[in-house]
Amino acid sequence: MKLTKLEWDSDFFGYPVGSLNLGNEEFDEHQFIQMAAEFSLVYVNSLEPIESDLLCYGDTKILFAKEPADGLPEVDVVEAQMLNLTQMKVVGLQSGLYSRFSLDPHFKNNEFERLYEVWVERSMKKEIAYSTLTTLEEDQPTGILTLSEDNEGNSSIGLFAVSDGFRGKGIGGKLLRAADRMSFLKGNSNIRVATQGKNRTACAVYERFGFRKFSQSYIYNYWNEAFTIQ
Repeated sequence: MKLTKLEWDSDFFGYPVGSLNLGNEEFDEHQFIQMAAEFSLVYVNSLEPIESDLLCYGDTKILFAKEPADGLPEVDVVEAQMLNLTQMKVVGLQSGLYSRFSLDPHFKNNEFERLYEVWVERSMKKEIAYSTLTTLEEDQPTGILTLSEDNEGNSSIGLFAVSDGFRGKGIGGKLLRAADRMSFLKGNSNIRVATQGKNRTACAVYERFGFRKFSQSYIYNYWNEAFTIQ
């Protein structure tokens, strides 16, 4: 087992954060406790579910993928503008309601809100995404979808949500079709998206639009209670 310090997460949250990627390796509790002594929080990722009282708020991370397809431009979908940043942050929070950052009560310093607000802002500034798409209702954003591109020619959806009160009106479908076409025009070989297994609505939406399960893994939070009293 190899535990790695996550510098960005540690700086952002204000306490040491690490990551353990097990793959198919067995989780050794005794060894892990020793390795995690210098961390306040450790993300544990595994290809198999883990039964351990040390870990909490585990969830299934599902990665979906499809080949991008061309189509007609979605005239109602536009690139988000910085003048709408505040409203876009509100919509962006909807994307993470099923995340462990939102559901785990050990996060007590507004980590969830701060994390997703930074994600929205950096995406709109094109620091971590090449496009942030939205739809507007009386000049107010009603949805969000961010797209990034990796070195292997794959396009990835990061944030994806429809504002509360505007669901069921086809906005999500418009955003997905626009992302599909944009990825096709960029020549991407695949378009991918990851979501939580608990978010059954999102899983159903992706499958309805032609995405198929590409991989599945399990992710847990480990909180080192001993670290807080050092």
